[in-house]
Amino acid sequence: MHLHTLAIVLFILSFGYQGEVEETPYPVAETTTVKTPELAPFDDGTINCPGSIALMYHKIVAEPEDVTDGYGITTDINTFDKIVWYLVEVGYYFPTPEEFAQDMKTRVCREKYAIITIDDSWNDPEKMGVNDVLKTYGGGSGIPGSPKVWLGIVSGGLTAPSAKPDLLANIRRGQEQGLVYPVSHSRTHPAILIDPFSPFSPVNDSVYAQIAGELGPSRRDVLNLFGTEPFFFIYPGGNVTRTIMNGLAPAGYSGAFTVTPGGLHRAYPYLLPRINAGYGCDNKVSQTILCVISKINKYSHQR
Repeated sequence: MHLHTLAIVLFILSFGYQGEVEETPYPVAETTTVKTPELAPFDDGTINCPGSIALMYHKIVAEPEDVTDGYGITTDINTFDKIVWYLVEVGYYFPTPEEFAQDMKTRVCREKYAIITIDDSWNDPEKMGVNDVLKTYGGGSGIPGSPKVWLGIVSGGLTAPSAKPDLLANIRRGQEQGLVYPVSHSRTHPAILIDPFSPFSPVNDSVYAQIAGELGPSRRDVLNLFGTEPFFFIYPGGNVTRTIMNGLAPAGYSGAFTVTPGGLHRAYPYLLPRINAGYGCDNKVSQTILCVISKINKYSHQR
C-alpha cells in the first residue's frame, strides 16, 4: 500500500464509527480529475481503463448491525460516506453512463473512473442517505466527474401497484440534481455462463432468450420514466461475453454489468473490474473501510 493511501486509511480509521453526526468529521475534499496519458485499446480489444473500478451495492442501511446481506453487497451509510470520501480524495472521476458509453466506443477511458451502482429500483437513494453523502463531496455541483450513483431500474418495478408512492418522485429529484443516473436492471436474474472464465462456455438458449426479452422493456421504462437513455444493463447472473454484447447492441445498450466480482479477465474485454464492495469484509466499520479500500487498490491495478 502506498504511503499516501496508508495515511488516508489511518486518518479514516482514527475516527471509528461515530453513529449519526451533524457535521462531517473530516475535511471535505474537492473533486479532482486525473488525466491519463495517450492510450490505445489493447490488441485483444480489452478496454484500456487504467486504475478504474466499479463498486457494486444492493442497498445502503442506517447502522452496521443492519447489514445482514450474506452476499456482501449491503453497507451502512457511515461506511459508504467514508468510501466516497476516499474515492474523491485519491482523484477518481465519477462518469455518467453516457460518458462511459462514449469511451466504450473508443476502448479507451479518458479518466480514472469510479462507477458506483445500486441495484434494483425499489431502493431510494434519497431515503437511504446516499444523496446527502454525494452532496457532501461535491455531487450535484455540476462539476464533471463529481460523485454520483447509477441506479438499476427493473422493468415494471416503479409502476407496479406495490411500488412506494414517493419512490419515483425521489429518484427523479436525485436525477435532476445530477446525483442519480438511471440504468437498466434484470428483473429475473438469469444465470448465463457455466464457466465464468471461458468465453467458449455454453450459453443456455432459453436463459439467453429470457434476458434478451428483458432488455427492451427495461430500456423503455428508463426512457419513459426519466427521459434518458440507460446505456447499460445490470444483471446478476453471469459474466459479460461477446454473445451477450452482441445481444445488447441491437437493443440499444452500450454494455452490461454483472455482479460477478473480481478483476477484469482477458476473456471479457468490455468493462471495468467489478468489486462486490463488502464481500468478505467484517461488518465493523473500521474493518469494512480498510477491506474495501484494499479491494479498490488491488483491482484497480489489475488488467
